[in-house]
Amino acid sequence: INNLMGYPEFFKLAKEYKISPLFGMKTYLDDNEVNLYALNEKGYENLIKISYFISKNRCRTSINGTFSLTDELSLDGLACIISSASPLFLESDEHELSKSLLELDDAFNKHFYVGIECYQKADLHVKKVRDFLIKHPFKSIAFPLVKYIKADEDIKLKLLDAIKNDYKLDFESETDTSGNGEFYLRSEVEFETLYTAQEILETHKLHSLSSFNFKQKR
Repeated sequence: INNLMGYPEFFKLAKEYKISPLFGMKTYLDDNEVNLYALNEKGYENLIKISYFISKNRCRTSINGTFSLTDELSLDGLACIISSASPLFLESDEHELSKSLLELDDAFNKHFYVGIECYQKADLHVKKVRDFLIKHPFKSIAFPLVKYIKADEDIKLKLLDAIKNDYKLDFESETDTSGNGEFYLRSEVEFETLYTAQEILETHKLHSLSSFNFKQKR
């Protein structure tokens, strides 16, 4: 969160697996997780500045006045994604939600997206978000959270968390896999059953906007 330290390793792995990556940074605006992505070299420079100013408490990270309090910050060359699972979508009424998203859309010069997190077909919250987006001019993309490759690797993550935070896992209850393992990397066919064609198309469009080359000498 709020740093770019993982870029070299990420670039190395992306190259190894022949993946064309987007480079970004996770941060928070009013307790809402947002992800900023560098679309070009200018965007990368601005990400570095944002990360630095946040670490020094020299900017306000709120939706009302996005990354304000310093004239040295710019959002040029950046795209912003806010997750549909953010508190903003869970706690705001339609008017407040629309107002907040408009501020973000303006701040990022239309390079702003609502990231749809969907893990099952009958997700009432996702349906509510999609119904809202039909009535408002915000782009949405497929934005699942991926924590592991295979669904059965969920237990490994829980074990690591238990070790890190020094608590015991109830293995008897953990054998019940209902609701577990939803953060795995799905196949293309699975994605197409969870996301609309437009959400998938906008995801590809966002990727095509990026000309940033991490390998470039600086």
